[in-house]
This record gives sequence, structure tokens and C-alpha cells, in this order.
Amino acid sequence: MIKTVHAEIEAQAEASGIPTVRVRSTIFMANDLAWLPAIRRGIPVPLAYPDASMPAVAEQDIAAVAATCLNQQVDRDTYELTGPQSLTQLERLEALTKHATGTRASWTDITGNAERDGLPNMPGPPGEYLLMNLARSSRTPVPPTGDVREVLGRAAVDYRTWVTGATV
Repeated sequence: MIKTVHAEIEAQAEASGIPTVRVRSTIFMANDLAWLPAIRRGIPVPLAYPDASMPAVAEQDIAAVAATCLNQQVDRDTYELTGPQSLTQLERLEALTKHATGTRASWTDITGNAERDGLPNMPGPPGEYLLMNLARSSRTPVPPTGDVREVLGRAAVDYRTWVTGATV
């Protein structure tokens, strides 16, 4: 699985003797741009676990934290990057749709099919890992961390701010 592969890479980096800092993250806000073709065509966006709640993180926050960790002394060896608030997939879809088209989101729940057949646009281990995390966060929302603020001295970019700056 993806988590196992990442753990192996982290172990190899640590074994090298080179000082390392692990920068991990929740789901990327930019991943939601994959919904745009369906949004623009006015067709339902397929969502597995629409109530899955995670604090999606902006790609610019990931880059800024990584750059800071490379160029400055930091206090910890692992940072878990998140956005500032947990939103469900449906809440994120609504915000993106409203910004892109000024309309309400149209979606269809594919949870049952995805559990049986996997995610249609993400086959194999990456899709399995995402599906597992979606299922888990539909039962227990993933709380935000303060790690972006700790490293950068500012709040993480929130989803609605990110949407207004995203290419839609």
C-alpha cells in the first residue's frame, strides 16, 4: 500500500545519515480540480463517501513548508500538514461548483460501487488507500493540525480562499 511505500522511503532517507524532515499531508485541495470537467458540463460528480471530512491542504502551503524545512532549522522531524478546517467532500464540491459556475453542485454517491470495484479514476493501491481514508473520515472527521502555522507563522490557506485563486 501507499503508506507502506512511503514508510520504506522514509526509512531509507533516515538510514542515509542525511538530516531529514518528513512533510506529510492530508488530501490536496488541487485534487478537487478533477471535478471541474463534470461541473462545467453540468453532470453529476461521482463521490465515494460524500460525507468524508478532511482538512484538505493547499499545494502552496505544502511547497512553502517544504522550502522552509530545507532552508531553515525547524523544531521537529515530522510535520502533518492540513488545511485550517475539516470540510466534507460535498462541502468542497459545493464551494468549487459555486465559484466555477455560480450554481449548486450536482453529484452522485458511488460509495457502494467504489467499495466493490475501486475508484474509477484512481485504480490500484493509490485508489485503495484513498478509499480507506475516505471511509475512515466519514466515520471520524480528520482534525486539522497547526503545523502550517507552526512552520510558516501564518494560518494555512482555507478552502474558500484557495478556490478563488484556483484556475477554474
